[in-house]
Amino acid sequence: MSEHEEIIRKAFAKYIEDKHPTGSLASVVQLLAAGTLSPDDFNAAIAHDYAFYREGLLDLVLYLIEFCIEDHQLSHEELLAVRTVKRLLHINEGDLYGLRRREIQGLMCREIDRILSDENVDDVEALHQARLQEVFDLGYDQYRELARASFDRVIDEKIRSIASSGSAAAERARQLYDHVLALDTVFRLSDSQKELLFGQPQRADEQPSSLSG
Repeated sequence: MSEHEEIIRKAFAKYIEDKHPTGSLASVVQLLAAGTLSPDDFNAAIAHDYAFYREGLLDLVLYLIEFCIEDHQLSHEELLAVRTVKRLLHINEGDLYGLRRREIQGLMCREIDRILSDENVDDVEALHQARLQEVFDLGYDQYRELARASFDRVIDEKIRSIASSGSAAAERARQLYDHVLALDTVFRLSDSQKELLFGQPQRADEQPSSLSG
């Protein structure tokens, strides 16, 4: 059994323990946990009433994604596991965003909170962002939309903390801004957040040079 197949097997063995599925959906989960689900098996169990089971199938994919990001990482093999299950369950690009947007946002907020709390974005975290976008089948604008609420919450909290830090405020503001620049492919500070962070410059040359980006 390959690594991504083992990930699928472990995830859905845990699903059975956690959720105790019943009916035709249980048959699909049991085959996933055994590593033996084939297109013919899926059709025999579900295809006769796919519309009825579609919501449950989407939840299976979300469960697998949550299982994979429990350690706040997404490996190539985990991405392959999710792709494989989407294909087996006939989940198309856009289905998760269209029907499970709130659940996606909850998972993404948790990950973005962790990334921003580090105050240091490295290449691994930048890659994690890209893989989050991929695993949920999100376009750039969709990813920004779903992650923005978490970003604003964390940034606003940090700005309030900086504002009360006295003489260290300027240096901490610069560090935070540089940190956000590392996320620039996904996030930007709003004008109001920049103003709260740095104050209102009196002249253009008083504004930190990288703010013009």
